Amino acid sequence: MSYAAWVITVRDAARGEAVANALSARLRLPVHAVVDPGGLGNLGGTLHAWSQTQHLLRPHLSAGHPVAIVHDAGDASRSRPLSTSAGSRGAILLPGELAPLQPRTQLDTVIDGLRRAGDGAGGVVDVHWGSQLVVCGPVPPLPAHIDLAKLARPWRPGGHSGDLGLLEHDGQRLRAFHLAGSVANDKEARALAPAEHLARDIGSFRVRAELLDSLAPTEADLDPGLLVPLLHGERTSPLDPARIGVLLLPPDTLWTRLRRPSEHLSAALELFHDPRMRAALGIEHPVTRSALGNTWVEGPELTWADVEQGVSIGGG
Repeated sequence: MSYAAWVITVRDAARGEAVANALSARLRLPVHAVVDPGGLGNLGGTLHAWSQTQHLLRPHLSAGHPVAIVHDAGDASRSRPLSTSAGSRGAILLPGELAPLQPRTQLDTVIDGLRRAGDGAGGVVDVHWGSQLVVCGPVPPLPAHIDLAKLARPWRPGGHSGDLGLLEHDGQRLRAFHLAGSVANDKEARALAPAEHLARDIGSFRVRAELLDSLAPTEADLDPGLLVPLLHGERTSPLDPARIGVLLLPPDTLWTRLRRPSEHLSAALELFHDPRMRAALGIEHPVTRSALGNTWVEGPELTWADVEQGVSIGGG
């Protein structure tokens, strides 16, 4: 694990205690749960989590080790009915098992996908979301002149996604933030900048603790609430626009949303079919001894060769 400690935001204290205990035992690392009161926005929620745990995280940062905050406190309305029956979005079951008879939850899977993201990052805070699965290697370190950087995937023709922001950058600095849905197609994207200066925002960001200390706790949203007006010169903030950057994820990064039931099904299929993702997450068996939706499927071991030949479940 590259992160020295984890902070998980949750909706209630009971789930927070259960999550922290289970994850700290499995990861053998400090895991702190913070109850998010709701309505804070993505940056406000981060600042709240930081205010509640910074005294626990600073020793790791001072020693040059990165820490991670994973937000899992949303109301998960888009994940219903899966999140309703599971109790939260992070508790939804995904394929694979952590140990014999120990199902793999969405939060487990998200954390396992990020286990190398902080390698070599130094004493910084990485902020991630429990609503997306990012399986990646080490993310480049923050340049000395950057205080906050958006994590992004290099832009590719045909990779248009209506719910992801488009970033313009010069290789290190963020030059412009185009809101999700504002760039309709590849032609419009190419008109903004050359392909090598475009990237798809995934929401995650890397930030220095000193900047978190300086931001007002009332800040609600990082993007677009703070970044867009800052880049347009329409407001002032302790966050200097010239010190906002972009960190491009490794080319072999695997990414998928985990917000809607259809996306959970797509993610499950990716886990079944992509050997890189299975290897990264340690998933050895496809259907039996794993989860389909919120159903734990028992039975004899099923190999990937069996799947290739074709199998039936329940006589169907």
